[in-house]
Amino acid sequence: MTALLLVLAANLASPLWTGLPYSIALTTSGAIAAALLAAIAGAALQRAGAGQQAFRAVCIGIVVAAAANAMVAVVQVYATSWADGAWIAGSSPIRATGNLRQSNHLCTLLFWGIVAVLWLGETGAVRKFAVAPIALLLMFGVMLSGSRMGIVGALLLAAWGLLDRSLSRNTRIALLLAPIVYGLMWAGGAVAARSTGQVFGGTARYDTGGVLSTTRYAYWANLFDLIREVPWWGVGSGELNFAWTLTPFSNRSGEPFDHAHNLPLHFAVELGLPLAAVVLGLLGWAICVAAINCFRSAQSGSSASPARPALAMLVFVLLHSLLEYPLWHTYFLLPTAFAIGLCLGQAPQRNEAGSADSRPSGPSTAFRSAALLLMLGAAFSVLDYFRVVPMFTPHDDSSLQERIASGQKSMLFSHHADYAAATYLQDPQVRLKAIHRAAHNLLDSRLLISYANALHATGDTERAKYVAQRLLEFDTPQYPVADAKVYFAACRDLTLKDADRPYQCFAPQRKFTFADFR
Repeated sequence: MTALLLVLAANLASPLWTGLPYSIALTTSGAIAAALLAAIAGAALQRAGAGQQAFRAVCIGIVVAAAANAMVAVVQVYATSWADGAWIAGSSPIRATGNLRQSNHLCTLLFWGIVAVLWLGETGAVRKFAVAPIALLLMFGVMLSGSRMGIVGALLLAAWGLLDRSLSRNTRIALLLAPIVYGLMWAGGAVAARSTGQVFGGTARYDTGGVLSTTRYAYWANLFDLIREVPWWGVGSGELNFAWTLTPFSNRSGEPFDHAHNLPLHFAVELGLPLAAVVLGLLGWAICVAAINCFRSAQSGSSASPARPALAMLVFVLLHSLLEYPLWHTYFLLPTAFAIGLCLGQAPQRNEAGSADSRPSGPSTAFRSAALLLMLGAAFSVLDYFRVVPMFTPHDDSSLQERIASGQKSMLFSHHADYAAATYLQDPQVRLKAIHRAAHNLLDSRLLISYANALHATGDTERAKYVAQRLLEFDTPQYPVADAKVYFAACRDLTLKDADRPYQCFAPQRKFTFADFR
């Protein structure tokens, strides 16, 4: 709770000194507050003796979502014409993404689904004869995702089967065979792809990036340099992309990142080393206690305990968080928070007569009120999002400027309207005000060009040159930027003299840092 509260406080304070729009801070704060509530719920339900029933409901939801996405994955690879982008998301036939639209996210969901369905089979919530087909479907979806986390997940399943002696013999055998089954599916997928002339996503993924792409290593090196510049206070919560993009690097990775793709490193960059150490220390302590609780529950010999499958899900998503950013998405964050709360909550002890000790059997009024507030907040967020939708899908005769003005009134999503204003409207003063807000969400090539042009048009040419130079760093042979080709065309024209070249062809004479653009 303390760790989450510290992150929440840092996020709410960030707009006070970084220029981060409150629309971004509020959306992130809502997710953190919801995670805090989910963790409290998990612990409270476990203490009240209702942890098993609650976790069963969560697992059923995960299995349904995972099975649906596994079938979507099959369609995306083998029946691409069915993926119309409405009910089934479009995807490259090389790697399935499910309706989550991200291969790594699909992999995590499917492994959660495998853990969930095996535990549901152990508790009798799913018939034994249905467990194996569902688990095989989900594992097949993992193979189709081509995610490198697939190997990690298969090994973790085997480790669960090896360590948890409370599971039935058949379930333990199935878990121990998981790496072999995954390997066979991988080999079969590669053979099938060669026979049809397709490229197998898994092989292509390793051929192009190995275990980790060189781009990721270069990016992490950039972030370590950024930490050395601001070690104590960090760049500010939610400001990683803004600070990294507007800081010069000779070895920039090329891709526009907005997360560190490593949870501890992300905290260190944004919160500063002292606060990040406290937050990570508290989270590490909580995970250790959760693991100890799960070990103790394993000694009781009951396969119905939800603690061990919850810990298995938790370990997988935490390992994934060392290479990606799944916990920045609420469909992973909230189940993860619930799982760790469940592991931290001590189940009621049974007395000599075999009955559970008396404990509170239901949530308090304060807890019910908080849950109701969360649901109302979620409903409000959907309604508030409808303010910005007309900018991209107009449904009336209003002008773009009117739609943008309406979107800028959104409490949670006004930064999307600011992006539209920054890249579509003509008045440089209006664009510049919008850019100062939109830039804190994601500084992409279009926004960088608009930013530089607006600065130049308003007489701030030195800073315009600095912004242009940052865009030039992103335009690499490996990751060429289409917008930059046109923007820097005059600079690459050898027939022009310096006097005829535009401002973006020259480096600034002053030194700047990202803080000068807040």
